[in-house]
Amino acid sequence: MKTSYLSNLLKVFILLVISINLYAQPLELSSFIVSNNQKTISSKYNGYIEKLYINEGDYVKKGKLLLKIDSKEMSTLKSQTILSIAQAKLNFNIVKSDLDKATIDFDRYKRLFEKQLISKSDFEKFELKKNNLKRNLEIAKKSIKQSRDKLQEINKNLKYLNIRASSDGLIIKRYINEGELATAGAPLLTISDVDNLNLYLDVAESDLSKFRKKENLNIYIESLNINQKAKVVAILPSVDSGTNSFRVKLSFKRTDKRVLPGMYAKVRVE
Repeated sequence: MKTSYLSNLLKVFILLVISINLYAQPLELSSFIVSNNQKTISSKYNGYIEKLYINEGDYVKKGKLLLKIDSKEMSTLKSQTILSIAQAKLNFNIVKSDLDKATIDFDRYKRLFEKQLISKSDFEKFELKKNNLKRNLEIAKKSIKQSRDKLQEINKNLKYLNIRASSDGLIIKRYINEGELATAGAPLLTISDVDNLNLYLDVAESDLSKFRKKENLNIYIESLNINQKAKVVAILPSVDSGTNSFRVKLSFKRTDKRVLPGMYAKVRVE
């Protein structure tokens, strides 16, 4: 009797487990594909667009020259600095010539003073003149160095007028044309990494246990009829604490060049 009861209880338990598995629904979520690295490029300086080397839809490699800016502000500053260097050098040569002459005079008057042929006050005048010229020569040296350092900095900044791609990517937006004025800080281009992509899924707390970091999940891009693997790289709290949900970040490298940021993708979790 007892054995029969336990046998029936076991059968009920097995049927219950089978029933739960039969009716358990897989979790289906969807989201839009986003780039892992999308950036808007701007200029550090005002200037007119001298040359554009790309169009929207072009795929560019890191280091590719995208555009050139002609900045009269920077060109004028460079010309002024070169002139300042020339003037500083001229001033240095004049002061050095005066110092050389003053040094000869000082040595001569020093000998006269030692022989008591001139007064101390006369000798001190020549000594003061020599010392003042030495100070002026040091100032002239510093002026040349400062102007050269400034020119070096200008040449460094002029490189920013040749704007290059900082990474591989697709030009998805161009905000300006050749001949137009580029304002410092204003957007010129938007470039998007289309090879390294992400999905962000909003997941209820009750479903969070179905996701594990580093797990590979299947994603389906319906418009292209493509299946692809994506890895769970992060489980993040929702920005809105009132939703009681979490954000699961998936990352993947595209295997089909037709896949682009903005496409709709589905994720099925058993």
